[in-house]
Amino acid sequence: LHERILSPTTATMAELWTSLMCLHRLFELMPRVFASGWRQEEIENMLLVVLDHGNNPDVRVLGFYTLCLYMISQGDNYSETTIDLFTNAISLRAFSYIDMPAASGVVGKL
Repeated sequence: LHERILSPTTATMAELWTSLMCLHRLFELMPRVFASGWRQEEIENMLLVVLDHGNNPDVRVLGFYTLCLYMISQGDNYSETTIDLFTNAISLRAFSYIDMPAASGVVGKL
């Protein structure tokens, strides 16, 4: 499939960062082009790789930021794949380390 990026200090990460910064600029300058679906499949495939849960968290954060900018450039013309990318971008396991109070007292107050 693809090589996971485990260390944010690799040459691969530097290339990825440079590429994504260029893409961010394109999203900003040409939103209508992206809203029309230009290179949609290629961008979604790239985001799928970058957002892989096995990647370094820094890589995934950059990928999520890129996904948000991509979605902004699309207006309200999201594909099903883009929605799926957004929905699956943050693992619910990320919240398992947060000490949250029990919901039993909150439910009655809603």
